[in-house]
Amino acid sequence: MQSLQQLWLLIGHTYSTFECSIHILYVHNT
Repeated sequence: MQSLQQLWLLIGHTYSTFECSIHILYVHNT
């Protein structure tokens, strides 16, 4: 269960970073 929890944390962190990057790119393009 510990590894599964860490995996979800990693996925959540990666998604947040990805979403932030998309937002920055979108702001710079407009």
